[in-house]
Amino acid sequence: MYSSTGRYNCWKNSLTTGKILNFFKLWCSCSLNYFRVFLHCIFQAHQDSESKVNLAFLNENILRRLNKPLLASSILPTLPVTINWHGQKLDRISEQWLVSATLKLNPRLRLCPKNQLLGLHAITRLDLSTNKLEKIPSSIFTLCSLKYLNLSQNKLDKLDFPDMISSPWLEEISLQVFNTHDLYFIEHFG
Repeated sequence: MYSSTGRYNCWKNSLTTGKILNFFKLWCSCSLNYFRVFLHCIFQAHQDSESKVNLAFLNENILRRLNKPLLASSILPTLPVTINWHGQKLDRISEQWLVSATLKLNPRLRLCPKNQLLGLHAITRLDLSTNKLEKIPSSIFTLCSLKYLNLSQNKLDKLDFPDMISSPWLEEISLQVFNTHDLYFIEHFG
Protein backbone atom coordinates (compact mmCIF):
# COMPACT_ATOMS: atom_id res chain seq x y z
CA MET A 1 0.00 0.00 0.00
CA TYR A 2 1.16 3.48 -0.88
CA SER A 3 0.63 6.32 1.47
CA SER A 4 -0.05 9.81 0.18
CA THR A 5 3.50 10.72 1.22
CA GLY A 6 4.86 7.80 -0.82
CA ARG A 7 2.93 8.93 -3.91
CA TYR A 8 4.17 12.50 -3.42
CA ASN A 9 7.81 11.34 -3.15
CA CYS A 10 7.39 9.15 -6.24
CA TRP A 11 5.92 12.14 -8.18
CA LYS A 12 8.64 14.43 -6.81
CA ASN A 13 11.38 11.98 -7.92
CA SER A 14 9.89 11.67 -11.41
CA LEU A 15 9.68 15.48 -11.63
CA THR A 16 13.33 15.75 -10.65
CA THR A 17 14.24 13.05 -13.16
CA GLY A 18 12.25 14.91 -15.82
CA LYS A 19 14.09 18.14 -15.03
CA ILE A 20 17.40 16.31 -15.23
CA LEU A 21 16.44 14.80 -18.59
CA ASN A 22 15.33 18.21 -19.91
CA PHE A 23 18.57 19.77 -18.69
CA PHE A 24 20.56 16.94 -20.33
CA LYS A 25 18.66 17.43 -23.62
CA LEU A 26 19.34 21.18 -23.49
CA TRP A 27 23.01 20.60 -22.67
CA CYS A 28 23.31 18.10 -25.54
CA SER A 29 21.68 20.48 -28.01
CA CYS A 30 24.02 23.31 -26.95
CA SER A 31 27.01 20.97 -27.14
CA LEU A 32 25.80 19.71 -30.49
CA ASN A 33 25.54 23.28 -31.80
CA TYR A 34 29.11 23.99 -30.71
CA PHE A 35 30.17 20.68 -32.23
CA ARG A 36 28.52 21.64 -35.54
CA VAL A 37 30.24 25.05 -35.47
CA PHE A 38 33.51 23.33 -34.58
CA LEU A 39 33.21 20.92 -37.52
CA HIS A 40 32.26 23.74 -39.88
CA CYS A 41 35.23 25.78 -38.68
CA ILE A 42 37.68 22.94 -39.21
CA PHE A 43 36.61 22.79 -42.83
CA GLN A 44 37.33 26.51 -43.18
CA ALA A 45 41.07 25.80 -43.01
CA HIS A 46 42.96 25.73 -46.27
CA GLN A 47 46.52 25.63 -47.51
CA ASP A 48 48.00 29.11 -47.87
CA SER A 49 49.63 29.11 -51.29
CA GLU A 50 51.16 32.57 -50.77
CA SER A 51 53.07 31.84 -47.57
CA LYS A 52 55.22 29.21 -45.94
CA VAL A 53 55.81 27.86 -42.44
CA ASN A 54 58.57 29.67 -40.57
CA LEU A 55 60.74 26.55 -40.23
CA ALA A 56 63.89 28.56 -39.44
CA PHE A 57 62.27 29.99 -36.31
CA LEU A 58 60.88 26.58 -35.31
CA ASN A 59 64.26 24.90 -35.79
CA GLU A 60 66.03 27.60 -33.80
CA ASN A 61 63.55 27.93 -30.94
CA ILE A 62 61.64 24.67 -30.70
CA LEU A 63 63.94 21.87 -31.78
CA ARG A 64 66.92 23.31 -29.96
CA ARG A 65 64.90 23.40 -26.71
CA LEU A 66 63.93 19.75 -27.10
CA ASN A 67 67.63 18.89 -27.15
CA LYS A 68 67.02 15.64 -29.03
CA PRO A 69 68.36 14.57 -32.40
CA LEU A 70 65.12 14.79 -34.37
CA LEU A 71 64.40 15.43 -37.99
CA ALA A 72 62.44 18.64 -38.36
CA SER A 73 60.24 17.04 -40.98
CA SER A 74 59.13 14.38 -38.51
CA ILE A 75 57.60 16.69 -35.91
CA LEU A 76 57.11 20.12 -37.49
CA PRO A 77 54.23 21.23 -39.69
CA THR A 78 55.14 21.64 -43.34
CA LEU A 79 52.00 23.06 -44.97
CA PRO A 80 51.00 26.66 -44.21
CA VAL A 81 47.39 27.06 -43.09
CA THR A 82 44.97 29.91 -43.58
CA ILE A 83 41.93 29.84 -41.31
CA ASN A 84 38.84 31.84 -42.23
CA TRP A 85 36.28 31.82 -39.42
CA HIS A 86 34.75 35.12 -40.49
CA GLY A 87 31.10 35.53 -39.51
CA GLN A 88 30.67 32.19 -37.72
CA LYS A 89 28.87 33.80 -34.73
CA LEU A 90 31.52 32.39 -32.39
CA ASP A 91 31.54 33.68 -28.83
CA ARG A 92 34.77 31.90 -27.98
CA ILE A 93 37.79 30.34 -29.66
CA SER A 94 39.52 27.29 -28.31
CA GLU A 95 43.20 26.69 -28.90
CA GLN A 96 42.27 23.07 -29.56
CA TRP A 97 39.98 24.19 -32.40
CA LEU A 98 42.94 25.91 -34.03
CA VAL A 99 45.09 22.81 -33.55
CA SER A 100 42.40 20.60 -35.10
CA ALA A 101 42.15 22.92 -38.10
CA THR A 102 45.91 22.75 -38.68
CA LEU A 103 45.95 18.97 -38.30
CA LYS A 104 43.55 18.76 -41.23
CA LEU A 105 46.39 19.92 -43.50
CA ASN A 106 49.30 18.50 -41.48
CA PRO A 107 47.96 15.04 -40.58
CA ARG A 108 51.43 13.65 -39.81
CA LEU A 109 51.34 15.61 -36.54
CA ARG A 110 48.49 13.38 -35.34
CA LEU A 111 50.95 10.52 -34.94
CA CYS A 112 52.44 12.06 -31.81
CA PRO A 113 49.85 13.82 -29.64
CA LYS A 114 52.47 15.74 -27.64
CA ASN A 115 53.64 17.43 -30.88
CA GLN A 116 50.18 18.44 -32.08
CA LEU A 117 50.44 21.92 -30.56
CA LEU A 118 53.27 22.59 -32.99
CA GLY A 119 50.59 22.64 -35.67
CA LEU A 120 49.61 26.10 -34.44
CA HIS A 121 52.85 27.41 -35.93
CA ALA A 122 51.57 26.49 -39.41
CA ILE A 123 48.90 29.21 -39.24
CA THR A 124 49.84 32.08 -41.56
CA ARG A 125 46.50 33.87 -41.86
CA LEU A 126 43.75 33.95 -39.26
CA ASP A 127 40.43 35.72 -39.88
CA LEU A 128 38.22 35.84 -36.79
CA SER A 129 36.29 38.94 -37.86
CA THR A 130 32.56 39.51 -37.47
CA ASN A 131 32.03 37.16 -34.55
CA LYS A 132 30.98 37.70 -30.93
CA LEU A 133 34.41 37.16 -29.39
CA GLU A 134 35.08 38.87 -26.08
CA LYS A 135 38.53 37.33 -25.72
CA ILE A 136 40.97 35.31 -27.75
CA PRO A 137 43.67 32.86 -26.68
CA SER A 138 46.91 34.70 -25.92
CA SER A 139 48.78 31.95 -27.76
CA ILE A 140 47.70 33.58 -31.04
CA PHE A 141 50.45 36.15 -30.47
CA THR A 142 53.08 33.42 -30.25
CA LEU A 143 52.43 31.89 -33.67
CA CYS A 144 55.73 32.20 -35.51
CA SER A 145 54.33 31.89 -39.06
CA LEU A 146 51.37 34.25 -38.57
CA LYS A 147 51.42 37.12 -41.08
CA TYR A 148 47.83 38.38 -41.03
CA LEU A 149 45.35 38.56 -38.15
CA ASN A 150 41.83 39.96 -38.48
CA LEU A 151 39.97 40.54 -35.22
CA SER A 152 37.65 43.34 -36.39
CA GLN A 153 33.95 43.52 -35.54
CA ASN A 154 34.07 41.52 -32.34
CA LYS A 155 33.27 42.40 -28.74
CA LEU A 156 36.89 42.64 -27.64
CA ASP A 157 37.43 45.13 -24.83
CA LYS A 158 41.04 44.20 -24.22
CA LEU A 159 43.57 41.67 -25.38
CA ASP A 160 45.61 39.52 -23.03
CA PHE A 161 49.15 39.15 -24.27
CA PRO A 162 51.66 36.53 -23.21
CA ASP A 163 54.85 37.72 -21.55
CA MET A 164 56.70 37.18 -24.81
CA ILE A 165 55.14 38.09 -28.14
CA SER A 166 56.90 35.93 -30.69
CA SER A 167 55.19 36.43 -34.02
CA PRO A 168 58.20 37.56 -36.05
CA TRP A 169 56.39 37.50 -39.40
CA LEU A 170 53.27 39.36 -38.25
CA GLU A 171 52.70 42.12 -40.80
CA GLU A 172 49.10 43.16 -40.33
CA ILE A 173 46.50 43.18 -37.57
CA SER A 174 43.06 44.32 -38.58
CA LEU A 175 41.09 45.48 -35.59
CA GLN A 176 38.09 47.69 -35.23
CA VAL A 177 38.65 49.14 -31.78
CA PHE A 178 35.86 50.53 -29.63
CA ASN A 179 37.76 51.00 -26.35
CA THR A 180 41.27 52.03 -27.33
CA HIS A 181 42.35 52.83 -23.76
CA ASP A 182 42.40 49.09 -22.96
CA LEU A 183 44.32 48.06 -26.05
CA TYR A 184 47.92 48.96 -25.32
CA PHE A 185 49.24 46.65 -28.03
CA ILE A 186 48.87 49.38 -30.65
CA GLU A 187 52.17 50.75 -29.34
CA HIS A 188 53.84 47.46 -30.19
CA PHE A 189 52.49 47.14 -33.72
CA GLY A 190 51.55 50.73 -34.62
